[in-house]
Amino acid sequence: MILNNAQAEAVYAAMCALNNVNGCVTAEFPVEGVQVVEFDDGSIAVKRDQRIVVEAYENQSDFAAAYGLDHGGADLASELARPLTQPPCPTGASPNSLARRAAE
Repeated sequence: MILNNAQAEAVYAAMCALNNVNGCVTAEFPVEGVQVVEFDDGSIAVKRDQRIVVEAYENQSDFAAAYGLDHGGADLASELARPLTQPPCPTGASPNSLARRAAE
């Protein structure tokens, strides 16, 4: 495997989050000379030096399984993949209390 665990988790979480807005991931790790590209058809390529495909996956599930992220990265991925309805509030604050403070 080309990516380390932290890199694979970050890429997978980004993929899951971008699913909500019909986006695709292109991630670069310049120190290692590695690029991860998710194509419109859902396939994923892990490239070295931006041109040599060293890993290929048919979909996000295959990528996650190959990197053992079915459980390890699932919590972060599902948290990032949930639809964003509004930004999180600071502890003890509600959207209404923040709006009142902003209006003052």
